[in-house]
Amino acid sequence: MSELNEEEIEILQGQADSGDPEAMRLLGLAYAAGEDLPQDYTQAARWLRAAAEANDAEGQLHYAILLHKGYGLPKSEKQALAWYKKAAEQGQVAAMHNLGAMYYEGQGTAVQPEAAIYWFGRAAEQGYADAMFHLGVLYEQLGDYPKAAHWYAQAGENGHADGAFSMGVLYTDGRGVPQHDEYAYEWFLHAAELGNRRAMFNVALALGTGKLSRELDLKASGQWLKRAAEAGHTDAMEVLATALEQGQLGFFPDPVQAEYWKSRAAQGS
Repeated sequence: MSELNEEEIEILQGQADSGDPEAMRLLGLAYAAGEDLPQDYTQAARWLRAAAEANDAEGQLHYAILLHKGYGLPKSEKQALAWYKKAAEQGQVAAMHNLGAMYYEGQGTAVQPEAAIYWFGRAAEQGYADAMFHLGVLYEQLGDYPKAAHWYAQAGENGHADGAFSMGVLYTDGRGVPQHDEYAYEWFLHAAELGNRRAMFNVALALGTGKLSRELDLKASGQWLKRAAEAGHTDAMEVLATALEQGQLGFFPDPVQAEYWKSRAAQGS
């Protein structure tokens, strides 16, 4: 939602008071965000509930989120499930994903893998990358590795870093796809470029040791190692500290930075 000035807020308030579902939803979201109005989850819940009860699908989604998290009203996973379902049945794609997650986790209901697959699938069909990834996770847990690989690949191709990383793991291990070092590396590199720190570390290891059939490139290995460490990967911090201590992987010896990364690694962050 774009930034609102005082006059626009007054107009929105009037429209909401008159029962306009979109205005009620936007007013609720403004109270939740706390940018154009003072943050007030009680008011957010009031207006989002009104929008939800007026059959506004996005209002139903956001009211369900408040119920799910317990913001502005008592937490109720059961009620959140019901409102996610109402929104999902109207075609709200994020609600489809969240409903699938509720069935997958057993929140507000018993664990229901088939229902999770159905709603994740509905969201995935509309290009929702998180749903593609979670279908991959679910199928991997069920032992159906070919289907897991299909959905991880779909997620990765749609910019989902964890999906791309998971494809790298499957190609490394030869589960659901033929074992293939080159494809594993390509997926890890794609995931690393999307910001997955585990993938950054794997790329650094491959370039620094020749794993995954890579030619050694110590300087590039060091750069990926540093990126992984900066992203919070503890093992990368430890290896980076050693490289800085000993002047390896393209780094000049730097005992101060080495000690810094040792300390970060010991703290686990």
